[in-house]
Amino acid sequence: MTAFLSRRRSALTPRLCDLGATFAPFGEDSSLVESFSAKTREARQSPSAPPLLLCDLSPLARIGVKGQGTESLLRASALVAPKATNESVVQKDGSLCVRLAEGEVLLLSALASKGVRDFVPLHKNLESASSASNKRRQVFPVAYQDSLCWLALAGDQASDLLATLCAVDLRDGIFAPGALAQTSLARLSALVLRDPARRKGVPLFHLLADSASALYLWDCLLDAMSVPELDGSVCGRQDLLRFLATPPSRKRQRPL
Repeated sequence: MTAFLSRRRSALTPRLCDLGATFAPFGEDSSLVESFSAKTREARQSPSAPPLLLCDLSPLARIGVKGQGTESLLRASALVAPKATNESVVQKDGSLCVRLAEGEVLLLSALASKGVRDFVPLHKNLESASSASNKRRQVFPVAYQDSLCWLALAGDQASDLLATLCAVDLRDGIFAPGALAQTSLARLSALVLRDPARRKGVPLFHLLADSASALYLWDCLLDAMSVPELDGSVCGRQDLLRFLATPPSRKRQRPL
């Protein structure tokens, strides 16, 4: 549908339209791809291959917080941060808190978010911290919503695909759930996060990179997953959630 394209949208919208995406309103001013046409799925996915799904989650909320007051701000906002850098933890509402550095974290909204009340206490506390009466400001927001695109890659073969674009070994037993790699992906500076939630054993990776390079990264991933050994499919947010809830029969990863 094109009725929602006047809303705030992902940098990948041209590619998504070419692939037959169905857009739906998301939040107050955005649009999100919830699914693709059956014809698109059939054309891109071999029925004999274990599914490998690529999804654009860029309309979902994400925000960074940094500064000496980060820890106290998170506690006041009922958010729990991981203790170690390059780790993440799941929050009560399903969102993720990722530690990028000692005084910096990244918050990613829950996959099932409706886009209307994400991180409300955090935003209120950030506004209070930036008020004119606060002379010694110790915490700052980082606008990752506009600067980083957000893609998701799910399936048993996800680490095999990423191995063709990234030097970090992301296989089971080496790259644990919840781990973050601040690395190069398809020659772009990127964050590669393995989702810490237990989603019936299905590997799920969150890929975040410069929004200006979103089309390039998307095309690189599509090209890498088009080979017979990694035959995958694009999907919408609802398609991804269904896949994570009811995964297909498992296939062993390549041995360590």
